[in-house]
This record gives sequence, C-alpha cells and structure tokens, in this order.
Amino acid sequence: PTRVRVNRIDHYGNLQWGSFGTLVSLGEQDQYLPKVVPDGTGGAFISFGIPLDSIYIQHISSTGERLWGDEGIMITDTSNYNFDHILIQDGFGGAIIQWHGYDTGFKRYDSQGNELWYVPSPHTALYYSYVLPSGDGGAVVGGTDRTSAPIKIIANRISHDGAFLWGQNGVIIEDSLSTSSDATDIVLRSDSSIVIYWTKVNNPVNDFDVFTQTVKPDGSLVFQGSIPISTFNSLKGGGRAILSNNNSVIFTWSDYRSGDKQFYSQRLDTIGYQLWGSMDVLVTNRDYAIYRAISDLKGGMIIVWEEILNGIFAQQVSNNGNLGEIVTSIDMPYEKVAPQQFTLYQNFPNPFNSSSEIRFELTERSEVKLTIFNLLGQEIKSLVRGTQPSGVHESIWNGKDDSGLSVTSGIYYYRLKVNNEFQIRKMILLR
Repeated sequence: PTRVRVNRIDHYGNLQWGSFGTLVSLGEQDQYLPKVVPDGTGGAFISFGIPLDSIYIQHISSTGERLWGDEGIMITDTSNYNFDHILIQDGFGGAIIQWHGYDTGFKRYDSQGNELWYVPSPHTALYYSYVLPSGDGGAVVGGTDRTSAPIKIIANRISHDGAFLWGQNGVIIEDSLSTSSDATDIVLRSDSSIVIYWTKVNNPVNDFDVFTQTVKPDGSLVFQGSIPISTFNSLKGGGRAILSNNNSVIFTWSDYRSGDKQFYSQRLDTIGYQLWGSMDVLVTNRDYAIYRAISDLKGGMIIVWEEILNGIFAQQVSNNGNLGEIVTSIDMPYEKVAPQQFTLYQNFPNPFNSSSEIRFELTERSEVKLTIFNLLGQEIKSLVRGTQPSGVHESIWNGKDDSGLSVTSGIYYYRLKVNNEFQIRKMILLR
C-alpha cells in the first residue's frame, strides 16, 4: 500500500528521524493527500485521506514518535469518494482540520489528541477553501458557496470554543457570480479583520478579473461593493494574497494582457489604494506551470515557480514593488534566506521547580504578547503585552497564574505572538 512518511530536517540539512523517516500510520490501506503543520515544539501534525474510507490525523513528536496510536485518530468517514481536507495549527499547541464530505465540518484537537470541538458545516456544498488560525484558538475561513444559485463568495469566523460567529451561512461578500467565479485566498490582519480575494467575470469586457473585500471582526464589510485589485483590463487568473507592512496586502495573479501568460502583482493599503502604480508589477513573463508565494518578512514577497522541463525558479519583490537583481534557480549554489522577525528560545531551567526564565529576540520594534497556557489551551498567565524594542528580552515565570495562585505540576506551553505571527514551546513544571 501507499504509505505516508514524515521526516524532520535541521538547519544544516540533516535528517533527524532516520534515513526513511517515520511512518505516520501503520494502517494497511492506501494513504493519500497528506497535509503537515508544525506543532510548535519540534514535532508535527499530519493528516491524510484513505480513499472510500476516512480521513485520519496523527501527532508526531520532536523525536519522530507516533503520539496518537499506531494509526492515528479517524476524523470522519469519506465513503462519498471525497477525502480532501485542510489542516492548520490552532496557535495553542493543537490543530484544526476541515474536510469535505457527507458530514463536511471542522474539528479542533489539543496536543494530546482530545477533540475540543466539532463544528458541522450547514451545507455539504459550502466548502471553505481557505482556513487560517484566528490567534485565539479558533479560525477565520473564506470560500465559495455553491449550495444554490447565485454563486456566492463568503467568509466566517469560528470562536475558540467552536461556534460560527457570523451565522451558520457566514457573511456574503459577493453574490450573483458566474459558475466559474471562485475565492482564491484570505489574509488575517493584525487588527483581526479578514481580507478575502476572488475572481469573477468583469462585464462589459467579459474577462475574468480579480477583486477584494475586507471584513471587520464583527462581520461587517469595510467597502461598499468589491474593490478591483488591478485597473488594467485583461484576462486574469486567481493567485495568492500576502500580508505586508502596515496591514497592506500584496496580491498575485496570472495575467494575459500581452497575449501570453504572465505573472503580475499589486499591493493595496487598508483603504484599497494601489501602492505599486496603475500598471501593476510584472514579476515574470516566463511560462510557469505552478507557483507559490510567501512573505519575505520585510514587507515584500518571494515567489517560487516551476517551469516544465526547465526547473524551479524564484524571484523576490520588495515592499516597494521592486524586483530582486536576479532570478535564482534553486539548484544554484547561492541562495538567499529570509531572516526571521523574532526568535523564541527554550526556557531555562526546564524542567523547573519554582521559576524559569523565558528569552525571546526581536529584529525590529514590534507588538508582542507572551502568554502561558495549560494543556487544554486555556490562558493562565500573561507575561508580556505591548510594544517592545528590537533586541533580546527576558521574562520570568514563577509558576503562578494571573490570580497569583500556584499552578499544579505538569506540561505547559508558552506562546510568543509578534504582530500576526507566533511561536510556541513546551515546558515542564515539577513541584
């Protein structure tokens, strides 16, 4: 049978879990469509589908051990032939998974494999294609509702305890769309608003174009009507959206304005103003097949694409819309590595008895929140909250909660949230 394996690679490129990695499940059935997300402590959550059977999730430790049994935890039956799914971190050492089937829905698990909540989707044809952790143990979601005509672009928010905050059917972003229209990405801003990105037919030119809208934390829309990302009339295909400086967003898409397939991008601020000019930024005119875009952690982005028979290439676009000096092939000896915005170090001592020091390092002045959580994902102590300068910072936890009461011995997590990113580490308190 087809099996899923996972391995961990250190920053020197060394395999950490043996030459062949770890089998995620010892089950005898074929396993497909694996998804993997880090658990914040050196391990990972991995999910996979078994055709005509079910979807499973497994937790692998930092040493490569299966933590949730030999086969993992079955999420749902998928006897309707569809075993596609989405897996994300929950921000508290656990994971959230969404699947599409007869019982389409969401589930959240803690690090021990306990199901914290199950949220069924109101309709099987309502599939949220994009799911992000909300930062509070819940999720923000966006997608296309094909339950009935007309086709709609929708968004919703799930609370930390598993409830749809914007109603069962979500907030309608755009309706009266053609059957070919589709949501392509969502972004969560630091103010907890959601930016959603989609394609639709733009009459009267009858070409596909790209649009966006922002949803406030209360579910209300920022703009009256959709905002065009590009004002150049051309046939466009959906792409990706990436958070940039000052809550602005970089959008990418395929474009046929020259007659051939090209790759363009544009950056919009929070009021929908184009920051990279009315002609957009041409990233590459090479004939790419598949691409991915990620933040360069400096307000710009790095785009990686595959060219059939030619290889894999990358390009960087700065926050000002300027291209990098060269297009670097991945197999070349020189490659640029984007610096991290912050680093969260392991506490010391660990395990500890009375108190332990937690250190973190910032590369720039940032909004910071350092908190302690128990195994249930409940916040028990806030250590640092507010704007902090760049440099190394230290905080001491004395094993007490916000009420000043001593907590019991056990495993605890400390999470550092910097702007809209976070890192998690585990510590052990022994009384």
